[in-house]
Amino acid sequence: MKMKLVRLCCRPQAAILLTLLAILLILPGACTTYPVTPQSPEPEGTAPVIHDLKAPKQVAPSSSSPILCVATSDSGDVLSYEWSATGGQIQGEGDSAIWIAPGTTGVYTVTVVVSDGKGDRTTSSAKIIVTIEPNRPPVVNSMRCQDCSNGIEASRWKTYYIVCDASDPEGDELNYSWLATIGKIEGEGGHVVFRTFGEYGNALITVIVTDDKGNKAEGYLTINISCCH
Repeated sequence: MKMKLVRLCCRPQAAILLTLLAILLILPGACTTYPVTPQSPEPEGTAPVIHDLKAPKQVAPSSSSPILCVATSDSGDVLSYEWSATGGQIQGEGDSAIWIAPGTTGVYTVTVVVSDGKGDRTTSSAKIIVTIEPNRPPVVNSMRCQDCSNGIEASRWKTYYIVCDASDPEGDELNYSWLATIGKIEGEGGHVVFRTFGEYGNALITVIVTDDKGNKAEGYLTINISCCH
């Protein structure tokens, strides 16, 4: 008896698909993956930033002095201020306070702690000298005209820069007031702009430097304004 041999065949494309399917089923851990969106980390607290603590460098015994703390918060929180001092008395709740110096001379420290609504805190301190010695006035060390020929020669219808180098023996904050007999002064502080117009002659530039105790010092600079320099 003869047996018929049946030959099974399939298309090449189908064979390839069956082979790939078998491999995927055999491989351990084969599974379908889906993209996972990473979660943003929780924002960390940002402590307030104290930009400046304005306090006098030197005061008389038993005198009263204003103190100011300049602070900000990146998160926009309302800030609270806690003041303390190693001597004397300090009064204040917000960003400003009054320090009443003790009757005894010495060096004292005023401290402010700035905190936001999340409990983040920043601290800053200032040292104040209590002394019976009088506060000394500021000193005008020099005045100069930048871009002026020989430092004192200027032309009409030009712009120059005047620089006043001043200092204070106690390190007090200084304020500047400027005057000019010819031309015009623009700006504030120790660096200002001097503009000349159509006038000839000698322009007297005057600066009055005042410390936070009211002590004053003056400086002078004469500039010759002519046709062309």
